[in-house]
Order: sequence, then C-alpha cells, then structure tokens
Amino acid sequence: MNNLNKIVFSHTLERADWQNAVLVKEDAATVLRRMKAMPGGDMAILGSSKLAGSLFPHDLIDEFRILVAPVLLGKGHTLFEGAAGQYKLALTRARMLRSGNVLLYYRPERRSHQLTLKHSAISG
Repeated sequence: MNNLNKIVFSHTLERADWQNAVLVKEDAATVLRRMKAMPGGDMAILGSSKLAGSLFPHDLIDEFRILVAPVLLGKGHTLFEGAAGQYKLALTRARMLRSGNVLLYYRPERRSHQLTLKHSAISG
C-alpha cells in the first residue's frame, strides 16, 4: 500500500505525509472526472464514505465494495454520509470471509463509465 500512488482530498490538511501521497484541495468530483478520462487502471476510495457520498450525484463510482462485520452498534454514522437523495445499487457478488465478515459488491443501476472507480467501506 505504501508504494501505491495516493491522492488525499482535504480542505483542512496542510500536507499529506504518507509515502507517494499528493494533497489535493480542489473539488474531488472535478479532479476524479478528469482522471477517469485519462488512460490507466482502476482507482479506489478506501474508507472515506463521506467522499464517496459526495460523488454519488456525479455518477463517478462504478463499483462499491462494502465489508460488513458481524458487530451490532447502538449508534453511529450512516454509511454514506453526505449522499443527497436515493441511489439504487445492484448486488453483483457476495463473498463470505473466514473471519465472519461478508464482502458485498454493488454497482449503481445506471452505469455510464468504462473505467472503474471502486469504493471500499468498512461497516461495523
């Protein structure tokens, strides 16, 4: 993970100290739309459900990978905080892990992009 190129979207950080990380203060949707138009492989958003939620209306996420842990909490945040409106997802795959966690793969019902921007979120 340390050797991968990373983009950190933040309006509050002054620098990104993680190896191979670039701090971007521009609008994430604008930057990611530009990046998706470039040749290259997949991109992933790891753990930032707020960022993922903000990208829903821009149709920029092609696949969601949601890891469900078998733990019940009495309170907490919504999974995709900041998502405005309702977005339908279609389950494309489910994988049960030895730990008891379940990895769910979803795609938005309206898919219009060729490159894949993946989002992984940990629930629980």
